[in-house]
Amino acid sequence: MEFRPPFGIRELAERSGVALGTLSRTVDLLDRDGLLKRDRRGPIEQVDVGGVIRRWAKDYSVSRSNHAVSALSIRGIPALAEQLSAIGSGYAATGAFGASKFTEIAPTRLVSLYVADAQKFAERLGLRTVDSGSNVWLIEPASEVVFERVIRRDNIVCANPAQLAADLLTGPGRDPSIGEELLSWMENNDDWRS
Repeated sequence: MEFRPPFGIRELAERSGVALGTLSRTVDLLDRDGLLKRDRRGPIEQVDVGGVIRRWAKDYSVSRSNHAVSALSIRGIPALAEQLSAIGSGYAATGAFGASKFTEIAPTRLVSLYVADAQKFAERLGLRTVDSGSNVWLIEPASEVVFERVIRRDNIVCANPAQLAADLLTGPGRDPSIGEELLSWMENNDDWRS
């Protein structure tokens, strides 16, 4: 989804770092589901981005697939955004906070960030880990892929919109509706793709 078609399976495997066999099986599944178009065993010509992300969300959950730590930024979300802008790396914003950097949504009440080590990141930014009343969710990802092809928007490092959308579609509360808004934005804007 993150690459503009057309592309061959071998080219896509190299660019994405996914094993050729795994990618071939995935492409065959998406082809059978009508979520992409390609020449017979040839290059992929078109991808239904929203459909593929919705299909991904059936097998994925941001909260079950990763390890999350709830934290509190005592000074609030605007102050945290300034801190993130100043440090410039070591995280990838996701959820509604990340999506807000691409399209207008309701005010963000929870900042979700992919980080390699939640405890160290919390200490670095002076966040307190809490059991309830959090305004920050530090997510240790199951895969480092969330840190690849990040996009800097408004001086915040954001996960790629495809990852953002999958996280939102499987997130709590109003996240799924925000995910649908982001998918709509993605379908009308192609500048997030390489």
